[in-house]
Amino acid sequence: MLTEDSPFTPGVPVPVEFFVGRAEQVERLRSVWRESSATKVPRVAFVAGERGIGKSSLASFVRFLVLRDGAQIATHVHLGAATGLPEMAKKVWEQVLNDSADRPWHRRLVEALGKRVAQVGLFGVTLELQMDQSELEGLARRFGQELRQLLRQTGDPSKAPLIILDDINGLAESPAFANWLKSTVDEAATARERLPVTFVLVGLEERRRSLIRLHPSLARMLEVVEITPWDPAETADFFRQAFGRAGRALEHEALMLMVACSGGYPMLAHEIGDAVYRVDQDRRVNAEDAFSGLRQAAEVVGRKHLQPHVFDAIRSPRYLSILRRAAKLGYSFTLRELRARLNDTEEKALGNFVARMKRLGVILPEREAGSGGYRFSNLLHHMYFLMEALGEEQLSTVLTYTRQIVSGTAGPGPSSSG
Repeated sequence: MLTEDSPFTPGVPVPVEFFVGRAEQVERLRSVWRESSATKVPRVAFVAGERGIGKSSLASFVRFLVLRDGAQIATHVHLGAATGLPEMAKKVWEQVLNDSADRPWHRRLVEALGKRVAQVGLFGVTLELQMDQSELEGLARRFGQELRQLLRQTGDPSKAPLIILDDINGLAESPAFANWLKSTVDEAATARERLPVTFVLVGLEERRRSLIRLHPSLARMLEVVEITPWDPAETADFFRQAFGRAGRALEHEALMLMVACSGGYPMLAHEIGDAVYRVDQDRRVNAEDAFSGLRQAAEVVGRKHLQPHVFDAIRSPRYLSILRRAAKLGYSFTLRELRARLNDTEEKALGNFVARMKRLGVILPEREAGSGGYRFSNLLHHMYFLMEALGEEQLSTVLTYTRQIVSGTAGPGPSSSG
């Protein structure tokens, strides 16, 4: 039985050695940072894309490149449920403290903060700020001044600090954060001593729209870098690299099946790759291994990445069957097309199904799909149900369809009876 660790990392950003594609987006973000360094003018980029598309992995890779290019300060902060400026400021400065532990100026930074820095952690040392609420509020207000002072201590202020603010879901709904971002950048740009800093915000497109709604002036400030799914060649390259590093041979049919069902989503590619890797027992991944792994991955994806209330609702065999048929019609579909594929029992449930799925946010009305048009609320949902649908098909039919997907000649999907 094979027991070595999987080369796939589902649920976490991709390690830099596994990063593939995104050359255009990487270069745009590096250009923003380089221009900020050269002109001493602050810049703000917004990395936008759907869940599971690889936004955090892209940001992490750009940070790696910026550090390699000479930046003294480059930090990637995951803000999670943070909703207020004090909490944001604390997370940012703690991340700066811990990221710079190997820098020669780190000791001076710790000494400047004095007793407000504590060492925590049982297995290795992590630095944590111990400040009361009023001190943290002041740290947020003086963010630009504090960063400017830190940049002087590095001894090389010629490179702009890179501050990546990831997972800004809570902050994007905060007027205080929108105002803070605008005022911090304005102060950095107009002060006598300019502050070259590059902020990279990472989030869903609706978060960007929320910030602009709260402060319309941000529309002119934010440079949008949109992340779209990998193309089939990039997805195939990812699987070849990962299985190759693990010493596993990858047959062409298996590769096509994984490429097709990943839909260009790095998150799905990691879940699928991990499941297939664990199914394979002879170091040669064939179509049967890929098919078995996909069946396992579909369940994992549903549990981990679809909201629990949605996943529980779609466990109804009738609703799941309808969703599978809809997924094979494509990302967008019409009720007329869907009804033609349903059996009598499913057709009777269609009205209630549509109302329930709209209420849960699984599908949305889509005028471009035609009369009675709908689409899946995001591509991740569509790919999940497509994986579920393909699980019902005969393996030969699935492989034929994946060949068509990869070559760009696929129709609405494999046909099924009933």
